[in-house]
Amino acid sequence: MVTLVFTVGSVNILMGYALAYYLRGVMEQADQAAAATTETVTDASVEEDQAAEREAEREATWEDDAELAAMEVSETIPAEWVDRLKAESIEARTLLEATAQVMRLETDKYREALVRLEETMRQQSVTPENLNGTIRQLVKVNRQWLKVQAQATGHLNERLGSLGPFDQLGRWLEKTMLDQQAQIETTCNNLSSLDTKSDLKAANTTLINEFARLINMAHELRDGVSRTLLSLLGADDRLDILDEGMREDSVTGFRTQAGFELDIAQWLQDDPGRERMASALLIDLAGLAHFNRQFGTRVGDRLIAAAGSLLNEVMRKNRGFEVVARIRGQQFLLFFGDTGPRGATSAAERMRQSFADADFELGEQTITLTVSCAVCEFQSQDDTATLLERLEATLQAAKESGGNCTTLDEGDGPQPVTPPDYQLPSRIITVD
Repeated sequence: MVTLVFTVGSVNILMGYALAYYLRGVMEQADQAAAATTETVTDASVEEDQAAEREAEREATWEDDAELAAMEVSETIPAEWVDRLKAESIEARTLLEATAQVMRLETDKYREALVRLEETMRQQSVTPENLNGTIRQLVKVNRQWLKVQAQATGHLNERLGSLGPFDQLGRWLEKTMLDQQAQIETTCNNLSSLDTKSDLKAANTTLINEFARLINMAHELRDGVSRTLLSLLGADDRLDILDEGMREDSVTGFRTQAGFELDIAQWLQDDPGRERMASALLIDLAGLAHFNRQFGTRVGDRLIAAAGSLLNEVMRKNRGFEVVARIRGQQFLLFFGDTGPRGATSAAERMRQSFADADFELGEQTITLTVSCAVCEFQSQDDTATLLERLEATLQAAKESGGNCTTLDEGDGPQPVTPPDYQLPSRIITVD
């Protein structure tokens, strides 16, 4: 019995020592873990402090992101381009964006030079001396423009293959400019050999047509450059940096396509579930190219401004979210928020009939304009690109039907609209 008690007591003592030793080990491990944690936290704090110091140094070195971007771009494009962008307070973060911005500015300059020269020619008497003088100046303007384009395409070509997701866009812009360069070269050669003595009237007509062709090409390039910028800035969520010159059409005061994109982005932001109805209307003025050849581009701009005034007058006001944009030379785009396609069709017909019943007075000339209209619903899966594609297809159907009509696509393809007769009053609109 005594032996048993002694044995049990000894076992208890040994277990106590073992437990104590085990607990001591656990405590030491806990202390080591705590120390490691403290060290990790301390290291993280040090890293955060160092990161903050680096950020502060960066902010002290660069006043803002735009300046940093300009410095990055300056390594890949000529210094004079960087200076041009800075002078216009334009930020460009990539070579492609910088090239598009510079080409936008240069295309506007080139277009204005063409229009001024065309206007001067039309004010002069038609003589061989005057025509030859105009031809020399026109060739000079285009030779200078070809140098600008060649510089831009050269820089793009050097970087193609390294533009990442925008490489295809860069190739498209380069091809557009190269195609125009070839056409302008041909025009310059034809003009240089134009015979102004044998048939003066034919030579004058040829010169007028060449002006129209060159100005139209400038418009096409301007539209292409704008689409390039919209793609770049839209992908980077930076559409809001567009200056007012890109948002507002200088002729009509309406939104440009860029301004339209910004407004629709706001619409979509306010309706993330795409629950609100919306429709769009595309209006195309007929015969504008012929009018420009007859009277000149400057007068054509005045006619466009008068047409815009008529649109603005006919539109019903205060009926909700509404955007009016001039997206191409003779095309207007209207977006009707909280409006179904049938309501937009009614608006389209009121506008079409208003143009049919209007006379535009230019001095002693009376001009009539007709329009073709296309209406589509802004569907839940649409973005502005797909909406415009459907509108263009619907408009084409209206033109193929003879024009001066409205077509509607409610999802089953373009269908002609049977127009109600609104019996609108006749209007006389002075082209200022």
